[in-house]
Amino acid sequence: MNTKTKAFQTGLLIASILVFIGYFLSLYKGNDNNISNYNLLILIFACFNTTLYSKEKLQNKALNILAKLNCVMLVIWAITIVVQIFAH
Repeated sequence: MNTKTKAFQTGLLIASILVFIGYFLSLYKGNDNNISNYNLLILIFACFNTTLYSKEKLQNKALNILAKLNCVMLVIWAITIVVQIFAH
């Protein structure tokens, strides 16, 4: 694996985790404007992650853990969206 590709994958995974943290922090604070912006960012990062990581297992153990954490956060985000829809 190329060093630039590995650095890009690492940066993308870390950025997506930070976006999830920002979303849940905005949800906790009740800032609706930020929540809608984070929803779009989460969808964009999910599409990027799917296209980059769907065909191969990452060689680095830390990247595998970050990718699995990203998947768990995506499922939690989806459940939160469904709960918000039915709560209103």
